[in-house]
Amino acid sequence: MKWEHLFQPHILDRGYDYYLDDHVSDLSITGKAIEAVVEGNKEYAVKILFNDGEATKMSCTCPYAADGTPCKHIAAVLYEYEDMVDEQNSTEELDEGSGSKEITANATTTELAIDEMVARADEDLIRRFLLEALKHDEKLALRFHSLCSPVISAADMKKYKQRVMQVIRSYQGRGGFIDYRSASSFMSVIIGEMNDSLENMMDNHCYSAAFELAAYTFIQVSDVDMDDSGGELSWFAQECEEWWERILDKAEKSGETNVQETMYDWFTGHLDGSIIDYMEEHVESFLESHFNQEQFVRKKLALVDEKIAEYDSKTDSYSSDYHLGNWLMTRIEMMKETDCSWDELRAFCKQHWNHRRIRSWYAKACTDRGDTVEEISTLEHSVMLDSSYAGLVSEYSLRLKDLYKDAGRMQDYQNIMWRIVTQIKPGNLALFREFKAQFGTEEWPEVREQVFNALSTRHSALMELYREEELLDRLMKEVMSTGGIHAARLYKDELLPLYPTEYLKIYEKETEQSAVHVSNRQHYRELADLLLEIRDLPGGQQKSAEIEQHWRQAYGNRRAMMDELNQMHQKRKNRK
Repeated sequence: MKWEHLFQPHILDRGYDYYLDDHVSDLSITGKAIEAVVEGNKEYAVKILFNDGEATKMSCTCPYAADGTPCKHIAAVLYEYEDMVDEQNSTEELDEGSGSKEITANATTTELAIDEMVARADEDLIRRFLLEALKHDEKLALRFHSLCSPVISAADMKKYKQRVMQVIRSYQGRGGFIDYRSASSFMSVIIGEMNDSLENMMDNHCYSAAFELAAYTFIQVSDVDMDDSGGELSWFAQECEEWWERILDKAEKSGETNVQETMYDWFTGHLDGSIIDYMEEHVESFLESHFNQEQFVRKKLALVDEKIAEYDSKTDSYSSDYHLGNWLMTRIEMMKETDCSWDELRAFCKQHWNHRRIRSWYAKACTDRGDTVEEISTLEHSVMLDSSYAGLVSEYSLRLKDLYKDAGRMQDYQNIMWRIVTQIKPGNLALFREFKAQFGTEEWPEVREQVFNALSTRHSALMELYREEELLDRLMKEVMSTGGIHAARLYKDELLPLYPTEYLKIYEKETEQSAVHVSNRQHYRELADLLLEIRDLPGGQQKSAEIEQHWRQAYGNRRAMMDELNQMHQKRKNRK
């Protein structure tokens, strides 16, 4: 199955690591679907659909893949799947007797040889060899130390942090910058370094040290000046979030409240702008969705209220508004978790009524409660308060039309449908047909003219509606008035059989205007293709020849243009 081209290189690397480390379990194949569970910091469900040797749809329940981006967990499953297929094929070959006697347990030969060497070696020799190896490999030395002593001393932590900085400096250029060519490799190495060190600490239950190193690495990498146009920082942040979650979960299960407190203090203490904004968002997001245990609720509520007050006084920028919305929704979720009454939730929403996310949540809550009257009132207010946001007004209006109709408020329904077809969604045929369905055959022509008049400056919408209503004479006039070849091509099937002369004029005008100015070869190639298009129109052969002759006389010094005209004739021969 072909699939590796669907992944970024660093995602493939991490997926292969997960496959090698046996993180894939419960793999099953049913029909044309592969399903499995991948163990990261959580268990993630992966599903892959394939057809004719191609992966057609892939999904994973991890945050990274929420928008459809192929993740390391999906890659791990595909590696596991290929391994299983290869193993089945090998078994079939053995069963068929094709050289099976020559295939032995070579896969374990190396392991057996190492076991035998160690077993036969003198203990003093092993000690001297190990000592020499540890002196020359600091990473191996730290790993060996963690096996011998589960306690991470301050000196040990210093060495771990130095290794992080060594990796960063080894990739930084003269100005401290990591360019896009090195970014992916850098991120693979720094994440690998972090993962190896944290795994050792977690195996020895050193959760406090693990978080200290994870937090340190996060800050240092966030401060690196780099071109991460390939999404490297997002990848790194996701890895950090998974480690944070894993450490917090282990600390909670083992009853190490001091680790949880340390983590909470770190997250709350780094919402001060000390981390670059797009990385601070990951800190903020993690804090919003975690630390919901009883010992943190009161402190977290106080923090949330403090942040709401802070950003509420800075609503002069998109960033402030964005963060305010996040904290408001966090407050809502916390109120729900602490079993606040509907009256308390409603009062909080009314207190922050000017923020559109609050009103949006409140409207949906009214839907869930079956309170249509309150939902309609909320959406009507939102249409007025958010009038400068076209997308939101459209969303509110489309919901309102359905509510009005279901509630039997037909005058309100007709009024909002008028606004939708003439202002909010002009040219949308499905909504135009819904609007038309309100009127009888006798009254519709008059209403239709009112719609057309309201759309007099919306040429694209008008042309769509003229075609819908089969008013082809008016459609032709509109196409002529726009003067553009694009509209002529768009409605060519309907109009050309009826108006061949008009079409020839549109194309002729386009060629005249486009050929006047000196341009590049690509433009001249498009002009030559336009001449070929004209030849296919009724009466177009003669007109195309006249235009070409004029160009050769008027623009003969444009070598690129003449070359494209010559190639045009070759294209025409090939078409025959």
